[in-house]
Amino acid sequence: MPTPRYSGYAVIAWALVIAQSAAASGDMFRGSGLKPGEAYSGRVMTVDELDACLGIEADIRTLDSEITHAEMLRSLEDSRYRGLGHRISTEEQFLDKSDAKAVERFNELVRELQQLVNALNAGVEPINARLDRHAAAVERFNTECAAYGYNESDMLKARSARERRLNAEITARKQAEQQ
Repeated sequence: MPTPRYSGYAVIAWALVIAQSAAASGDMFRGSGLKPGEAYSGRVMTVDELDACLGIEADIRTLDSEITHAEMLRSLEDSRYRGLGHRISTEEQFLDKSDAKAVERFNELVRELQQLVNALNAGVEPINARLDRHAAAVERFNTECAAYGYNESDMLKARSARERRLNAEITARKQAEQQ
């Protein structure tokens, strides 16, 4: 049974709101960034915990981009679907049913429309899977990272360590490609 054509759009809109709010805030950490000597009554994350949280944050941002890209592609497909639907409706009004070639051209348009519907329906499941992964990552970040305090110096250490690791990975990939 085909997936209903618009079943993914409400969820996509919800994800875009989350993505935009996260992107607008810049830093997803809502806990206190503590300066040296500053007291905090709650739990303070370690450098390793901050590093893990930065990984989750990066995953969320990647999923945000993937969801936005997928939504844009679906929007284009939907525009093509609507345009072809309008064309079919118009041509149907003036179709000479006694002209076999005209009927075949019309039927070809209908087949093309069905292919677009199939593509739209097939796109719902992967988008929903990304949305589920995004929601899980946001939940994990909120549970493990967002509400806790951290020392700003530890955050700098975690960001530096992460950047060094990513640069080392990029360098290793480039070297592997050159061999």
